Amino acid sequence: MISNPAGIELDSLDEFLCDLASNHKGDRVAIVAPDYSRIASQSGAIANLLLKHFGKRIVAVIPALGTHLPMSSDEKSEMFSSFSPNLFIDHKYRSDVEHIGTITKGEVEETSQIEGLYDLPFYVNSSLVDGSFDLIISVGQLLPHEVIGISGGSKNILIGLGGRPTIEVSHYISAMWGIERTLGNPDTPLRRLLNRGLELLLHSSPPVLFINTVLNPTNAEERRLIHIGADLVTREKPQDRSFAGSAEVAVATNIFNLNRSYNEVIAYLEPKVYRSTWIGNKAIYRSRLLIPDNANLRIIAPGVDRFGEDPQIDSILRHYGYHGYESIEQMRRDDALDENLAAAAHILHGSTFDRFKVSYAAPELGREAIEAVGYSYDYELDEEASRQNNVHAEGTDTTKADILFSTDESGRLHIYHPGVALWKRDAQ
Repeated sequence: MISNPAGIELDSLDEFLCDLASNHKGDRVAIVAPDYSRIASQSGAIANLLLKHFGKRIVAVIPALGTHLPMSSDEKSEMFSSFSPNLFIDHKYRSDVEHIGTITKGEVEETSQIEGLYDLPFYVNSSLVDGSFDLIISVGQLLPHEVIGISGGSKNILIGLGGRPTIEVSHYISAMWGIERTLGNPDTPLRRLLNRGLELLLHSSPPVLFINTVLNPTNAEERRLIHIGADLVTREKPQDRSFAGSAEVAVATNIFNLNRSYNEVIAYLEPKVYRSTWIGNKAIYRSRLLIPDNANLRIIAPGVDRFGEDPQIDSILRHYGYHGYESIEQMRRDDALDENLAAAAHILHGSTFDRFKVSYAAPELGREAIEAVGYSYDYELDEEASRQNNVHAEGTDTTKADILFSTDESGRLHIYHPGVALWKRDAQ
């Protein structure tokens, strides 16, 4: 483990990863790392350094896509610049997965203290359990997350490379437990269930070397790696001992307790990263704890042109919309709930339950589609969103660059990187 609030120097990081390469055996190593939606995590840079030290022992890199769109060739080249294209395995969560075990409904309900849930089956990418590798390296950034509490660790494998049944049920369990007590919590019921799932995986997979990282998010120009911890988990020792300490650092540095609430919040979604409400609704998740009743969250979304990351989920979201439990009950009446639990969870996470208002400026998606799912369309910010999309299309960097959030003369809060950190209202 290395921690440095001022930032870990490249030489120290390089030495740390060199030591890992020399101390861990494996002639057929796979790297599991976040996808392009987490390009700011520096996981790509860490993977490139791992390739430098492990060399030809690394035979695959598997982006932890979960339900996200596959990475394009350009995205792979940008994020994992040292890797040959033929080393990539594109995870397909609806296929190419293997069942490794199940946690029963009774265990799920006991762990979550919620009735009416489901068995939690664990499916993972087949390559993890078919003998292709003798070591798996999981590189994951730890930060507040709406489904698991703090991202990284076992989630990187079991959700990032999980099958549809695992993703569906796990997301629904979390949504029913509640997003507002999940966000920023390192010890949620779902975390405990995934850690049990990791034990099931290790009966069939090679050891997993977890590399958990934390970044300083307070200034985009200086968003530096401040913590890295690693631990090898095996069938005999399935606990990732580095996660708890790394999560403490993530909580201390990535949760912001502001002194006041804001009646108007404007969030900007960088078009290279946020192309769907499935991901872009992080603007809602990460700010909902500071938004008071009857306030307005306005989202500038120049790159968002869909709701779901695949056609089936997109269709569900368009049909049922973001109407909270009303949408869920309609899905139940239509016998659509059991087969679309992840979409149901996403609907709950993205709903305001009439507590505050969400308006989107998403010219690529359009007014009619936005209003059909229950959000308002932001005509005032539409021109700004269109302008930013044109700038992006011309290849100019459109990131609102050097800060995470600011206030303007009107007392409105502007959020420029809603996927990086959680803003949390102080308890009254």
